[in-house]
Amino acid sequence: MLSRSLMQIPVTPPAEDPRADSPEPAATALSALLDKGAAARAHSRKMRLLWGAGMLAVVVAGGGYELVQKTQEPAHWVNSARVVEVKTKPGDPAGPGHTNAADAAAATGVSPQHLRQRERRASSADEAQLLDVYGLLASGEGEQALLQAKRLAADAPAFGLGHLLYADLLNAQAQPVTGFGAAPADWAARARDRLDELTDEARARVQGAALSPVPGTVPAPFVSLAPSVKHAVAVDVSRSRVYLIENGPQGPTLIREYYASIGKNGMVKQLAGDQRTPLGVYFVTREVPPARLAPRYGKQALVLNYPNPYDRLQGREGDGIWLHGVPANLYSRAPMATDGCIALANPYLAELAGFIEAQGTPIVIAEHLEWATPADLRQRHAEFIASFDRWRAARDQADPLASQAFYSTTVQLPEAEALGPPWRQQLRDEQQQRQQKHPGATAPPIDRLSIVSWQDRQALMVVTFSEAETGEHHARTRRQYWLQEGGTWRIFYERSLV
Repeated sequence: MLSRSLMQIPVTPPAEDPRADSPEPAATALSALLDKGAAARAHSRKMRLLWGAGMLAVVVAGGGYELVQKTQEPAHWVNSARVVEVKTKPGDPAGPGHTNAADAAAATGVSPQHLRQRERRASSADEAQLLDVYGLLASGEGEQALLQAKRLAADAPAFGLGHLLYADLLNAQAQPVTGFGAAPADWAARARDRLDELTDEARARVQGAALSPVPGTVPAPFVSLAPSVKHAVAVDVSRSRVYLIENGPQGPTLIREYYASIGKNGMVKQLAGDQRTPLGVYFVTREVPPARLAPRYGKQALVLNYPNPYDRLQGREGDGIWLHGVPANLYSRAPMATDGCIALANPYLAELAGFIEAQGTPIVIAEHLEWATPADLRQRHAEFIASFDRWRAARDQADPLASQAFYSTTVQLPEAEALGPPWRQQLRDEQQQRQQKHPGATAPPIDRLSIVSWQDRQALMVVTFSEAETGEHHARTRRQYWLQEGGTWRIFYERSLV
């Protein structure tokens, strides 16, 4: 099953507008804190996040981290690396600058209130705690930040970024921290790649969580969603975020967001094996049987319909684009770490998959998501909606040729086995069968209409609706792809899905 109830998921209204040209001060400031060069400059100005007594040693083992407490507390394990806490003797100095956290935060313009409010609608309790630690640091509440980081390490033993943050805060008790993951140079060098991955993940999580859409707005591609479409998914590649939209009685509402990884070489997939993530409008076609999954995909994988008809029209190649999990020994992956798929932490992929219906839930993958109100989207796309209504009126006539003017004669889609037999012939066959069974009958009424827009080289509309032929007990689902030709909207591909 790919669908389940929403009852366990709390809904918190979004707070800020992501359409601003520049990020919020909190995002800018935290990006600077996570940047190694900026951190070094901050240290040179004596802006140190140091307090208390203690020191930290990092021992590398197998390219990751393993947290081992040299106290009575339980051990925590993160990606096969070792972080050992060594207590200083009573009375040892805490090190210089241990009260300067507030000065550092003020100098960088961090808004602690923004962070600590923003974390309440984070994708998970783990990320919420992580953002809360950053907020406490920005407030100059170093001791509370350390306690919260310690709880995070205990609550999420597989969360490598949480453990690294805890390690940095322990380290900061004894000496200035000049960079993210500031282990002794000889030890850090042996895990440089992993440290860089965690640094990138930290930056992506903070920047992605820093801006929220205005309440009442939805991702702009979702022009209209039928009430039967309970959820929609939008991926903002630039922010490493996946947004889950619930389509309820009051209209579409953002209810969840997740950190995600994309292709190693970025976006705009063109060729097989280019390790890029495609951009466009997609649907899940099936779930890969868990027994067939390699360990690197985690416990679950959903197959997207890449390349879709528009991708094929643009000459895009390749296949095997999935929403999948991560290896069991990882909590999450770096922002750009897959072969082109979209990867989420295993528990959150499982949660997301519970809201996805095969061939029913639209999934938009965009470089930058725009958000708008449903009323604005209806007005923006009024011309297309009028074109679709004219097609529907022509289709409802008894003459099967009445609607043919709405189908493109210039755009020729390369047919392929993956798309089935030639769609134009299938459409004619269906019309002829209808007239043979019920001479003079009009086309079946359209129900459950959804419209999703896309724009790159051309303006595209993906329309899905259901129709039940006379005498049939079950409605079939039909999907159309529309393009503009000389300012006129026309259908270049149509297929019955069921």
